[in-house]
Amino acid sequence: MRALHVTLSYKSAPALGGPDLTVYKLCTALHRRGVQIDVICTNLATKTKTIQPHSFTRDVEGVHAHYLATRKLIPLGRHSFGLFHMPELGPVLRETIGCYDIVHIHGYRDYPSLVAYEWCRKAHVPFLIHPHGTVAFHGHSQIAKALFDRIYGQRMLRDAAGLLALSGYEAEQFRVFGGDPAKIILVPNGIDTADYDPNTSGEAFRRRYGIGERFVVLYLGRVDVIKGIDHMVRAVAVLRREGWDVAAVVVGPDEGFGRTLKQVASAEGFQHFYLLPTVSGREKLEAFGAADALVYASSTEGFGMVALEGILSGVPTVVAAGSGCGEIVGRLNAGFLTNHGDIGQLASILRNILQRPQAARNYTLAARPRVVAALDWSDIAAQVHGLYEQVCAHRSNDPLPQRV
Repeated sequence: MRALHVTLSYKSAPALGGPDLTVYKLCTALHRRGVQIDVICTNLATKTKTIQPHSFTRDVEGVHAHYLATRKLIPLGRHSFGLFHMPELGPVLRETIGCYDIVHIHGYRDYPSLVAYEWCRKAHVPFLIHPHGTVAFHGHSQIAKALFDRIYGQRMLRDAAGLLALSGYEAEQFRVFGGDPAKIILVPNGIDTADYDPNTSGEAFRRRYGIGERFVVLYLGRVDVIKGIDHMVRAVAVLRREGWDVAAVVVGPDEGFGRTLKQVASAEGFQHFYLLPTVSGREKLEAFGAADALVYASSTEGFGMVALEGILSGVPTVVAAGSGCGEIVGRLNAGFLTNHGDIGQLASILRNILQRPQAARNYTLAARPRVVAALDWSDIAAQVHGLYEQVCAHRSNDPLPQRV
């Protein structure tokens, strides 16, 4: 079987978000199962910079990846992708689309997804839409997203052979935006669970940034208005006013919200607020090791990879009830749930964690085997491989029999 994956980035641009890594992990696991995988993506390193000016190809652990030259045409706000163009994408798909048994589109409202959809439709090649949390529109460019849905989006959802949702939360978003419930399949992200060691020390991280021995409440991820980080900062401020020696540490690429967070911390009257750049590899593990609690309380989080990584690292973790992340963490009984925007409730949960840190850590460590069992990449790749085989047996794009 030969499958084409179309995505924004492929193990090349962590600043563009979680799919950069999760698509790579899925493709690698599928390759190990014997599926021949090709990838087409942009050559972007960030929303404004490229890896190199021109197109190039790279073999990534047996997966042939094509990084096509990408040019931004019209910005739609400082931190939006805006409208961009990949001149070679159409010609490449025209020449190669018929070689594939199935196309796996990782995205929804973006140029590569739209062009891949059009060529799949013309060539009668079945395709899956796997939006990775981008079905509902929130945050930036809402007018442009609504216009896209009206012109293209509903047709894409209608014509897809399958709609892959990370959680029940995202499945509901598919339904709201017109997706056929009979086509929705739950496919969570996996995690390389062996990469996260709850015994990793955070002392080096604390020394590096001058945090000292005080309690640390951590957020790790994109610094964006939709992530609810300001609620965490305000909840930590409540604890500081009660006399707790605690720091709010925010780590990740600033999508324009960092300045607001600094203003919130200043208005709340505490100095131990740290806005730090993106970390990866060993330093990311050390950040988890330094944390006494992790807060990932966005109400729009379809999956919440960072929260699950924190749990695997033994960090007591607080997520938003009603989100996809809250759904998964709650089902696995692996963390603490708070109502989005309820500063008092979040402060109370954090207070309880800091009052009984070992009990909170023991609770988190007890959940680790459940997370490992639920999110193993080999099992998820087996599910997706089976889906490919089923779709290829229904080349008419009839609805799939699985239901949420």
